[in-house]
Amino acid sequence: MKKIILTIIITLIASAAIANTFEEKFFPDEFEGSTKKSFVGFKNYAKGEFSNSATTNSSLDIYFYTTRKTTTFQMFEYAGNHPATTSSIRKYNLLLQYGHDKKRTSIPIKHSGSFFVVEGNPLKLHNILKNSKKGEKISFLLSSDDYITKYRFSIKDSSGYSKAYKDHKTTGILINNHKISDYFK
Repeated sequence: MKKIILTIIITLIASAAIANTFEEKFFPDEFEGSTKKSFVGFKNYAKGEFSNSATTNSSLDIYFYTTRKTTTFQMFEYAGNHPATTSSIRKYNLLLQYGHDKKRTSIPIKHSGSFFVVEGNPLKLHNILKNSKKGEKISFLLSSDDYITKYRFSIKDSSGYSKAYKDHKTTGILINNHKISDYFK
């Protein structure tokens, strides 16, 4: 038991040093084994902050998943196992700031619970990540249309995204044996 806890602690410490970099990962099967379905994600989760009517600048963990068809962010409020909860009434938008000249672009987002999915063609975000230069920071602001709820985080260096994306071979995200699009029917 002590070895397992020590291994987990070492893994968490090592993972913290590589946060915000990308790699190809494989979805688990129902027995936590690896499947052949892959996605591109953060090697670890990203850190950010969120604000809403109940809190201001609280800690946030962000998981990022992208396949050839879908790009998804999953938010965990209070930097833990507390999935973000959203109002189905609100619409969300993703504002990005990137490049040395601080370009800005806006991308519509669909949401369901703690999942925020890039609406329509995910290539806009993909191209920004793919074309970023080593060391370029990309800042994300995901906010509700009334600006009551805001999620903010940054990727300090997305230069590994292009290779990881090229490596992955999946055609759709599966979570608990459902395509991510199943959550939005």
